[in-house]
Amino acid sequence: MYTIQEKMILSLVASGLSAPEIAEVLNLNIHAVSVHRKNLLRKLGGLKDEGEDERLEPQRKYSLHIGF
Repeated sequence: MYTIQEKMILSLVASGLSAPEIAEVLNLNIHAVSVHRKNLLRKLGGLKDEGEDERLEPQRKYSLHIGF
């Protein structure tokens, strides 16, 4: 379900690292990190069609709050 890099990025996000910090740690381009984060949100059900107002569950709201 999740790629190896998505799992690593999710772990680093949970540790409190920002996208630029994650890019540095994993030696990735910041754009690559952003794409992985977007894919994770989609897989977690956090992104719907553009413009759709979605009510997120508390866990997902927290993930977004910490920079995910």
